[in-house]
Amino acid sequence: MKIKFHHILAFFIVTLFLDVEYVVSGFKIRPLDIFLVLVLCLMLFSQKMIKIKSNTACISFYVFVIFIILNSFTKVPFLGVVKEAIQIIEYLFLMHLIANVAADPLKRKEFLNIIFWGTGIVALYSVLYHVSRGIYSGYKILDSPKYSFSYFALLAIINYFDAKKNKVFYLFVSLLALSMVLLSGERKGWAGLLVAISYFLFLQFKSSASKKNVKTLVTFATVIFIVGSIAVTVLLSNSQFHYLNRQFSTVSDIRNYFTSSTNSSESLYESKSDYERIVMFKLGILLFF
Repeated sequence: MKIKFHHILAFFIVTLFLDVEYVVSGFKIRPLDIFLVLVLCLMLFSQKMIKIKSNTACISFYVFVIFIILNSFTKVPFLGVVKEAIQIIEYLFLMHLIANVAADPLKRKEFLNIIFWGTGIVALYSVLYHVSRGIYSGYKILDSPKYSFSYFALLAIINYFDAKKNKVFYLFVSLLALSMVLLSGERKGWAGLLVAISYFLFLQFKSSASKKNVKTLVTFATVIFIVGSIAVTVLLSNSQFHYLNRQFSTVSDIRNYFTSSTNSSESLYESKSDYERIVMFKLGILLFF
């Protein structure tokens, strides 16, 4: 098979889930960053531009991003704003590249399959790494790989709904991936996964509420409910295992992020970067109130 641009793009996206980065003058540089700069330079030299569809939603989002960046200068140190602004612009560029790749059904399938198997391998490696050290929940030693669990689970579920063959295989992989998300202890991961799955199912049935889709959903929901009920019962039966309490506290954590004062102590956040990012986006959200 001939290697094409969408294959390379998918590979570098997978590298986001690896602990591969270099710190230069306070900036973290990852393989994807270098790749995107090279792509941008090649586009400028070849005078080829990606196709961007201008619509109300797109323009509104750009206005939202510009507002966040400009307004943040009054609340966040200059260097912090510059770092976050570069990252936002970088991800906007990445989103447009992905959108152009996904426009072609065949390229989209190959692109997502590479990310699916890539994140799956990273997630499985992370689980084995922790289990080999006697850690059976809360897989947090490895930093970037902990984010692979939710992406792997989302793509497994999408493959289950879209697959014309091997549905049992993708259902099994989905259950395995969801189990890894739960045991990983990455609360932002499963919280984001719930939102992503809900939105995917909404789009799925909005496009076609066929008997096939309904049957697929009922089968998936039934298996998830049965397996989930057994897992929760086992976990709750152990009075010494407070894992679920820590996970469910995520709901209040997310609420507190956006209801507490923007001047709240930086010590409440995992890092200075997290604190500055929350402040910036909270200022943007206040635009709508």
